[in-house]
Amino acid sequence: MNLFKYTCCFSFALVTSYEATNGPVTAQPLRHASAAANQSLQETWMLFAMAVIKNDVATIKLLSSSKVYCVDCMRNTAKEQAVWEVYENKNPDTWYDKMYGEFAYIDIDKFIKEDLPLVFNQRIKKRLLDKNKLVFTDQVLYGGQQNMGTVLVTIIDPSDKWEGAQAAFGFVKTKNGYRFCNYSTIP
Repeated sequence: MNLFKYTCCFSFALVTSYEATNGPVTAQPLRHASAAANQSLQETWMLFAMAVIKNDVATIKLLSSSKVYCVDCMRNTAKEQAVWEVYENKNPDTWYDKMYGEFAYIDIDKFIKEDLPLVFNQRIKKRLLDKNKLVFTDQVLYGGQQNMGTVLVTIIDPSDKWEGAQAAFGFVKTKNGYRFCNYSTIP
């Protein structure tokens, strides 16, 4: 499992966004969730996973932030890929920053409508509650100002020929508990 790779990429996106409005940030090391944080994250994950399995849009929305950071979602269909390639060609100096910046934040309603069925296909849904396929961790960012939880779901088991793959679901801790805010894959 390459948790460090995921954490760096996800943290980079969060830090870049945070720094744009709040100034420079010093990186905080990854730490494993405390028992209480881990329990809270696991409880939220169970509710979220069950809502996804049942296609309970109201609960998914309730357990999500208003925007989901998802670089993969910008080009996960042939049509989106074609549009993105045109954009890259027309904006060779800025496309990368836009892709990992403002364009990666997708309104939750759009995410639910367009990306949820692609992110949570039937194969992945079967693994959402399999304790042998889940890893829970948290990270404190911005000098302790922001707590993030991550649920890693093994979506392709490793073999002697390939390292496998994981889906990483990020959750931000709010006063109302953890809220889904990020989706990415490893590798």
